Amino acid sequence: ICDRLQNGKSMCRDISSWFSQVLGVSCTLVQNVPNPNRSFANRGQLLMISRSSVKWLTEKLKHQQCHVDDTSFRPNIVISGCTPHAEDSWSNISIGEARFLISGPCNRCPMVNINQKTGKQDRNILLELAKYRRTRSHINFGQFLSVEQRRNFTLSVNDPIFIVQ
Repeated sequence: ICDRLQNGKSMCRDISSWFSQVLGVSCTLVQNVPNPNRSFANRGQLLMISRSSVKWLTEKLKHQQCHVDDTSFRPNIVISGCTPHAEDSWSNISIGEARFLISGPCNRCPMVNINQKTGKQDRNILLELAKYRRTRSHINFGQFLSVEQRRNFTLSVNDPIFIVQ
């Protein structure tokens, strides 16, 4: 998962067989084996991207007639009103009544190359990101968020976002 190994326990063979048949590739339904240092989840509970960062990338890909939009990155939260990649420098934010810790950048995998509406693949997206978003062996785009307080809250479209730190 995200270029690291993680133990899991094979689950229901019937469901695995069904997925294999429908998808046309061998599949195994796997349950996470509890480990305090690893899980099937990424580094944060939510993924945030900024619309300006997506627009910046779209401009860079314009000459390649490549389709990229917010859905290419499968985010939970899309923000607007900031400069491209401004979110890289934030530590904490609040959205409405909720407070979040920014737990780090999202290391992108080839899934960003797949158009979420058509299923067509275009390698140019990740190749372009690699030109200006590479940090060592990782290509980063978006930030993971972890909830700071443990209470119920609701996020809504157009909730104000405040940079706490």
